[in-house]
Amino acid sequence: MNIHNHITKFKRFIIKTPIKQSGIAFLAVLFISIVILVWRWSKIPPQIPLYYSLPWGEQQLASPVELTLIPTIATNIFLTNLLLVYTLVPNEKLLIRLGILSGLFASGLLFYSFLHIIFLVT
Repeated sequence: MNIHNHITKFKRFIIKTPIKQSGIAFLAVLFISIVILVWRWSKIPPQIPLYYSLPWGEQQLASPVELTLIPTIATNIFLTNLLLVYTLVPNEKLLIRLGILSGLFASGLLFYSFLHIIFLVT
């Protein structure tokens, strides 16, 4: 199979209803994250609490630029789940839905964390 056939097959795969709806929901969440970040950027202090798993204090602090890691990680999780579902189980409807929805759920949790941090510090 050449690359053109793979791209055509992937486009047909993406148009399937649950994948398309989840993709639109993910893009909406990503867009909202970017808008909120741009909107609040001038109010973000030079150090923000980002690494909550580290001991309390300066180790938890990060620069505002590192806040972009959250939407980046969410995008990577969603796209990784999409590609895994596409390559491993393209014909199993239940597994497709579980894979896509788990990626969307993880992205939603990261979006919640993102909002929590943004509105905590501004």
